[in-house]
This record gives sequence, structure tokens and C-alpha cells, in this order.
Amino acid sequence: MRFAFGLFAFGLLALFIVTLLNAPPPKGPTLGEAIRAAETAEIAKAETIAKAEENKRRAEAAIQARALKEEADRLAAIEAAKAKINADAAAAEKARQADADKRAIAALLVRIDSGSVAAKYSLAVRYLEGNGVEKDRGKGIALLKECAAAGYPLSKKRLEKEQSE
Repeated sequence: MRFAFGLFAFGLLALFIVTLLNAPPPKGPTLGEAIRAAETAEIAKAETIAKAEENKRRAEAAIQARALKEEADRLAAIEAAKAKINADAAAAEKARQADADKRAIAALLVRIDSGSVAAKYSLAVRYLEGNGVEKDRGKGIALLKECAAAGYPLSKKRLEKEQSE
């Protein structure tokens, strides 16, 4: 019986080999085609990953550029606000100074009307320097001469200085 079983097994093996040899070729790609397809898929996957990374890098750069622009705009707005505050403060100071000058000139005129030579000298200096009044060298010199004629010592020195220039 052993021999019969061996013959039976040999017959089955022979039948299997004949079936394989007569079988149609397998459907689908060959091994080489399958390898090339897998390589192509890997390349496509790598390209997709590279494109995604590049898009991510560009998006991050755009976000950073936008943030930098927003910060620059914010700083520019702060600087503009500071400049406006400084300009407003300067204008307010100029207005305060003009008001103070008007009051000082009015007080000088009152003192001049009372006969004060020192007040006349102060007004002369204001005209010479344009301090609180429009600069007018002629008026300043004329007032200095009046003060010098009245014997005011500072006016003589200033008159000599102005005439030497």
C-alpha cells in the first residue's frame, strides 16, 4: 500500500505540473512592471510631500511677512500719533508764549506810558531780537537812542553794539 500511495502522490504532482505548464499566463503586471509602478508611486509620493512642505513653508513665510507688516504699520501709527501729540504740544506752547508775549508787551507799554526808561529799553531789545514782536531793527535802534538820551546805561552799551554790527 505504501507503494500505491507513492504512485498516487507522484501522479498528482505530475498532473499539477502539467496544469501549470498549460495554464494561461497570469493576468496583471509582470514583476518588473510591478516594481516600476511601485517606484513611480514612491516618486509621486515624495513629490507630493515636497510640494506640501514647500506650500507650508510659503504659507508660514506669508504669515510672518503679514505679521511684520502689521507690526510696522502699528509702529508707524504710534510714531504718527507721537508726532501729532508733539506738534499739538508745540502749537499749544507757541500759543501760550504768544499770549505771554502780548501780556508782557501790554505791561511794557503801560510802564512806558508811566515814564519807565527800563521798560522802553526792554521793548527796544524785543524789537531788535523779534521777541514777542515782529523784528524791526529801525524801531529798536530808535528806542535805544531815546533810552540813551535819557541816561539809561544799558541802552548806551547795546546801542554801541548794534551800531558796530
